[in-house]
Amino acid sequence: MRDFVNAILLNIAAAIIFWLIFAVIPERHRRNKLRPKLEIGIHQVYSRIFALFDTIMRVTNHSPSSFQKKIMGKSLQPEDIELGLQNKCLNPTFLYDNNVNPSLLVIGKELFESWQKIDQVTERLFAFSTYLSTTEILLLEQIRGKLEVYGPDHFDRPAVVSVGNTQYMPVNPSLSYMTTSFIDLYQLFCNLQTVVFDNKYEDRDLLLAKVQSCYEQGEYKKCKRLIRKGETKYRKDETWLRFYRFQCEYRSGRSALAHRMLEDILKTNPDLVSSRGFLLDVMDDAAVREAIERHYSKAEINQLDAAVRSEREAHRCFIEQANKLREYYRRKAT
Repeated sequence: MRDFVNAILLNIAAAIIFWLIFAVIPERHRRNKLRPKLEIGIHQVYSRIFALFDTIMRVTNHSPSSFQKKIMGKSLQPEDIELGLQNKCLNPTFLYDNNVNPSLLVIGKELFESWQKIDQVTERLFAFSTYLSTTEILLLEQIRGKLEVYGPDHFDRPAVVSVGNTQYMPVNPSLSYMTTSFIDLYQLFCNLQTVVFDNKYEDRDLLLAKVQSCYEQGEYKKCKRLIRKGETKYRKDETWLRFYRFQCEYRSGRSALAHRMLEDILKTNPDLVSSRGFLLDVMDDAAVREAIERHYSKAEINQLDAAVRSEREAHRCFIEQANKLREYYRRKAT
C-alpha cells in the first residue's frame, strides 16, 4: 500500500513539475513580453479619444481647444460638451444656413478617422484578449460600442433628404444631437484613464500626462511624487516639471515656498509666452507679478499679457457663440 501511495505522489509531483516547466513558466514569459505591447495599445486608444474630445471642443480649425486641462482632469461637464458641439457639423452639405455657416466647423471626416483608428487598435488588442484584464476588455468593448452608434456611413450622409419631389433638411445642422453619446464616451474615457495610469507601462508622454491629470484633479501629493520621478528620468522636461511643482505648492497653500520656487525657475529664463499656461491662474498674485517683472523686460511681459488676454477672449467668445447658436436653433425649431 505504501509503494502504491508513493507511486501516486511521485506521479503527481512529476505532473506538477511538468506543468510548471512546460505550461506556467512559458505562459508567464509570453505574458511578460506581450503586456507592455498591449498596454501601449490601450494607451493609444486613450490618446485617440483625448484627441477626439479636443476636436469637438476646439474653437477653430487646426488649433487645440481651451478645454484640454478639463479633459485631462476628468472635469469636462455635460454642458461643456453640449456647447462644444454647437458649432460643429458633419460635412459640407450641412453648410446650408447662411446665418450660421461662418461659425460652423466641419469635423465629420476627423471623427470618422479617429473612430477607424480606435477600432483598428481595439481589434488588434482583442486578438490577445487572454492577456487583457476583464476591466480592460469591458471598457474597450463599451468604447467601441459607443463609437459604432455613429458608424462610417453616418459621416458621409448628405444633409438633404429627398422624399418624392420634396427635399428636407434638419433645422439644426450641428452635431448637438450627439451630446448624450459623447457624454457617455467621456465617462468611459475617464475610466480608461484610470486603467492606463495604473498599468505598468510608462514612457515620457504618459508620465507627463499623469502629472497634468493629477494636478488638475487636485491630487498634489501624488503629483509631486510623479514630478520627482520625472525629474530623475526626463531631464529635458525639468522646467516643465518644476512649473507644475510650483503650482502644486501654490495650490496647497504653501505660497512662500511656491514663490521661492518660481524665482528659481524664472532665473533660468524660460520663454514667458510658452510658459503662460503655468502662470495664467496666478497672474493676479502681486508676488508672482513682481517676480516676473524682476526677470523679464517690459516688452516680454507685454507679449505675455497680450497672449493671456487673447486666449481668455477666445474662450469667452467661444462660449458666447455656442450659447447664441443654441438659442438660434431653438428659435428656428419653434
